[in-house]
Amino acid sequence: MPSSPPRLRVHYPPGAGSTLPIEKETFSIGRRPDNDLVIAEKDISRLQAVICREDGLWVMEDRGSTYGTDVNGIPAAGQRLRNRDVISMGRQRQIEMVFLHDDRMSQILEEVDALPRRDSTPGDYRNLSILLRLSSGLNSMTSLQDMLELTLDAIVDVTGADRGFLALRDEDGEIRMRAARNPARESLDTGKQRLSQSIVREVIDLGEPRFLTDVAESQEARRRPSLAELSLSSVICLPLKMLPSERVTRPSRFPGMTDVIGVIYADASHATRPISEITKELITSIATQATLAVENFFLRQEDLERRLIERDMEKEVERLREIDRLKTEFLSNVSHELRTPLTAIKGSIDNILDGVTGDINERQKRYLERINENTIQLDRLISDLLDLERIESGAVRLSRRCISVTRLLEDVAESMRPLAERRGALLKVEPPGEEITVEADRDRLVQVMFNLAGNALKFTGSGGSVTLAARRGDEEVVVWVADTGPGIPQGDLERIFDRFYQVPGPEGLKTSGTGLGLPIARSLVELHGGRLWAESSASGCRFLFTIPLGVS
Repeated sequence: MPSSPPRLRVHYPPGAGSTLPIEKETFSIGRRPDNDLVIAEKDISRLQAVICREDGLWVMEDRGSTYGTDVNGIPAAGQRLRNRDVISMGRQRQIEMVFLHDDRMSQILEEVDALPRRDSTPGDYRNLSILLRLSSGLNSMTSLQDMLELTLDAIVDVTGADRGFLALRDEDGEIRMRAARNPARESLDTGKQRLSQSIVREVIDLGEPRFLTDVAESQEARRRPSLAELSLSSVICLPLKMLPSERVTRPSRFPGMTDVIGVIYADASHATRPISEITKELITSIATQATLAVENFFLRQEDLERRLIERDMEKEVERLREIDRLKTEFLSNVSHELRTPLTAIKGSIDNILDGVTGDINERQKRYLERINENTIQLDRLISDLLDLERIESGAVRLSRRCISVTRLLEDVAESMRPLAERRGALLKVEPPGEEITVEADRDRLVQVMFNLAGNALKFTGSGGSVTLAARRGDEEVVVWVADTGPGIPQGDLERIFDRFYQVPGPEGLKTSGTGLGLPIARSLVELHGGRLWAESSASGCRFLFTIPLGVS
């Protein structure tokens, strides 16, 4: 619907006022008679100012007047006009006008003034007082049931009905009875009320109120047999319906349904006078106020629940942090305590294998070598735990210097080649086509590469290959380790970076390790300001990490 043209509410001469529509793209103001708004004052220039429409907006410009023109106390120089902006001019700024555009209050006043004139009666004053006090009462209540019962009492008392029912949508969107006022004390259980269900359903579906009087003599009695069965003379049914303006500012609790959140029903079996228009307006306003009060109640409830959930979540986060701290502290203490006796055990085994304690037979040697391998594995686990604890506690400090990425790849490959040969895999380097240097901690990057390359060799069978490669990006260098192994299931591509998590190896391919290599590698890469991730396909797996570029 197109908006109405803006208007100027002019307070001139002092003590008087008038409102003019702005119906032209350029609206002129000044002392000259051919202006759209003529102000015959000596302080006003012949052409004082203009209001123009530019790109759909209204702007105010002073046209070099003697004493200037202000908008909200600021000299007018092409600024946009908004609803209720105050324009003033004259030497003492004694001439004022208000710019009105889509001003709802002005529209309300005009609509009221356009209504047929009638003298105010005590009944009018009583109805207004009822509405004001009822609105105040509803907004002050903290109990939903009290709100509903007060609303129903108001409708029953104002209309003189015998009975009344109020229903609301529940959490599932179903209409359920919540309050009743009737001499028979009928149950609130759904479907057990003696009322015209067809009228209730019609009001819910259409969202419009129904006012029926002299039912026995109307067409409604023949169309709705329930009215005659219940011996009803009058029926009032009002929707509790969200206003269009409210739909914009608050989301619906029942998306996909109508804006009707409930219904008020009242009837009488005795003869009643026709409901006056003023009474219809009053009870419709009561229904509107009740709708707002109910919606505000649910909003307050949702806000309270949200705050309680947030508080519980904060407590849970703190609890988990404390558990994680205690776990880390425990692992650190245990690791330190295990390292000393483990070192002694390994030293003793080495002495026995070296013949320090005398000759041993082949069977004893085989058992001792197995013990020694497990001791090395346990020592590696302890080292990984201590490394991870130091990284997470912030104790690790990087010693950055300029290093060659190509040299890094070649050194790692040279160190890992014996392991590759034992596994029957080919380990190769694909150096970048240019020299790339980064500012990084070389020892820590070597540790990252050892973890990634060792992990790749572990999952690559005989005849497979592992490739170390790198390339320069715009602001970072990308390094990767690719293998021709069985790959990683897509659901595990992030889980493999969790502590102690290991992807089960394929049948016949033995896997071992602590499950800490990848978490340590990712933490070390992130300390450098980079990121580490994994990609997988049917032809194998690829681990990539980035390091910000830094040239010496």
